Amino acid sequence: MKVNPVAVLIAIIIFFAIVLLAYNAMPRQGSQADMKLSDRQAILDDARIKFPDADMVDIVNITETSEAGSSYLIVKVRVTEGFSSTCPKRYHLQYFYPQQKFEPSKPELVTKDCSMCGDGNCIVAFEEEAIIASVNAPGTEEVGDFVDSKPNPVPSVAPLENNSWSVTWRSGSEKVTVILSNRGEVLSIS
Repeated sequence: MKVNPVAVLIAIIIFFAIVLLAYNAMPRQGSQADMKLSDRQAILDDARIKFPDADMVDIVNITETSEAGSSYLIVKVRVTEGFSSTCPKRYHLQYFYPQQKFEPSKPELVTKDCSMCGDGNCIVAFEEEAIIASVNAPGTEEVGDFVDSKPNPVPSVAPLENNSWSVTWRSGSEKVTVILSNRGEVLSIS
């Protein structure tokens, strides 16, 4: 029996085409490029369900990592409750994608007890910490009095270029602004 070399070549090409198609159809292990927008939205929706009183929910970081021969993503989600209060609560959730899909790690409470620098060694790293420091740090009594005496004061927070924070509390047409160092020290109040 004589084998047709063209038929063998066609069979080999078909075989490799099937292998290539199967490889491309396989789900990829975690890479940011492979994470669909719908999966990002599903993670945010899951965090909103777990924290229905949250004012803010957003993805703050996605890190690729590998362990025991498999790679995956760690999706860090910020959840903030009471952002407009003098004591906002910030949590971090970590989702391991695609391994655990929408089952996050235990929430890490970032802001605790509405106080800043209780041990004297702090870094103001997040907006919520700047809000707390704006009314609780030594020298912010004027800001605290403003917030306590005005109806519905609302903070706006901005990081500044020199590793400091600007927190402005507004109530109607009145406002007070405090500039804080990233260590929670008052630089100015206006």
